[in-house]
Amino acid sequence: MQPNEPPENTLPSFEAAWAAGADACELDVHLTSDNQVIVIHDDTTGRTANTDLPVAESTFQQLQQLDAGGWKGAKWSGVRFPALSEVLDSIPDGRRLFIEIKTGPSIIPFLSDVIRNSGKAAEQLVVISFDLETLKASRLALPELQHFFLVVFEWDARVPQWNAASDLTQADSQLFRTEWQKPADIDRLIQITKDAGFDGIDVSQDQPDDFGLQMHDAGLDWVVWTVDDPNVALSMAVKGAVSLTTNKLQYVTQLLQAHGIQTGPFATGRAV
Repeated sequence: MQPNEPPENTLPSFEAAWAAGADACELDVHLTSDNQVIVIHDDTTGRTANTDLPVAESTFQQLQQLDAGGWKGAKWSGVRFPALSEVLDSIPDGRRLFIEIKTGPSIIPFLSDVIRNSGKAAEQLVVISFDLETLKASRLALPELQHFFLVVFEWDARVPQWNAASDLTQADSQLFRTEWQKPADIDRLIQITKDAGFDGIDVSQDQPDDFGLQMHDAGLDWVVWTVDDPNVALSMAVKGAVSLTTNKLQYVTQLLQAHGIQTGPFATGRAV
């Protein structure tokens, strides 16, 4: 936790990032009980608010009454959970927003309405999700936007082998469960991505050594989250990542540029 920085997924955090020169920002969205798309990471408010409520069972007005900033200190007391539409309005010209969907496909009609009503250019928005069915539904509803399939790799030293995880939607179309590949099958992940018409894979910085090469050979882009070590960021860029998510914007950008790597939301596909 960085106490001097604004609380996550709030308007002050995005405003600070844009002011610092971020080429892109990333956020998380859930659907409220009255079908409003709200920006929050968790499916409950307990970690980042003064009251613990289940997001899917609460109205937007109920959630707006919570203090979503006081946990970071008195300076941020009274900050609210924003609607996605508010964050979309904050995006400066020439910048991008990565929207991570944290629920099942039931959010898609409402998400697509918010995005279309925002007036933002398609190239400014990217949709990501761990949930395959949700991302497929988004791709159908918003074919003009880029879509990246979120995957996490984990090394199991006991075997030893790499494992990979994504999500599958449960029957209620709202929640999902984690689905593991043991061992990780990169060829299968690539085929899933191609079959669904996604633009690439959004992956953890811990990954098999040949992941980037296999993605290159498949003709797919890949992006990586969350890289706060500038040297790791450099290695990811050298391996072929087209976008990096980081909390250490200045340090990562400086190192990449010092090694001749162009940064920017539309510069050779790279953004930080």
